Amino acid sequence: MLWTDLMGKVYRIPFKVFCLTLLSMVSASFVIASENPTPPVLVCDDQINVSLNGNCDAVITVAMILEGESAIPGFDPSHYDIDIEGLPSNIISKVGIYTVTVTEKNPPFKPPLNSCWGHILVEDKLPPR
Repeated sequence: MLWTDLMGKVYRIPFKVFCLTLLSMVSASFVIASENPTPPVLVCDDQINVSLNGNCDAVITVAMILEGESAIPGFDPSHYDIDIEGLPSNIISKVGIYTVTVTEKNPPFKPPLNSCWGHILVEDKLPPR
């Protein structure tokens, strides 16, 4: 195996040394990648449209807000908080446009916690009773 440095000098490397070096580099890269997994990125839908039900309310879930939640390894909606601006819970009972934020919980996630936000357009499409 021949190797040329940046100055143009050619070196002969025994094949066994080259293979061992290559294997060491591959296994070192694999160990580093598995020890430091990239945390999932949260992406919220820009806007979702929701209609009030027969009881004049709509329950908003994390899965409704997050885009691509199925791509998050081990996704569990209970690991996320949902906050709808101006409301004490995730139940909406009036038409309008609301800002919603989804944030990772601690635990199981470690700070800094990821979050994303979007809008909810709530409509009442049922006729009056």
